[in-house]
Amino acid sequence: MTGVEAAVVSAIVSGILKNVGNKLAPQLIKKYSSIVGVKKDLQELQVIVEEINSRLERAGDHARGVMHHLIGSNSWKMLLTLLMMLSMSSS
Repeated sequence: MTGVEAAVVSAIVSGILKNVGNKLAPQLIKKYSSIVGVKKDLQELQVIVEEINSRLERAGDHARGVMHHLIGSNSWKMLLTLLMMLSMSSS
């Protein structure tokens, strides 16, 4: 291959690669941005899930404390009596 032929081939290959690069680069950037965005969203969701779990755990602890208090103080008997009275009056 002569110097002129090599220059022509090089120019053609360079033009093709530039064209391919111009078409692929925006798509690759878009995909990369999408992946990074999803990763950030997942991190934010993980924080939210941890907060929800924490609040549910505290609510469960509170509910257990209330039940222990009711059982220990016989308040449950008064509550049951009140509920029975209410159900009788509504029928």
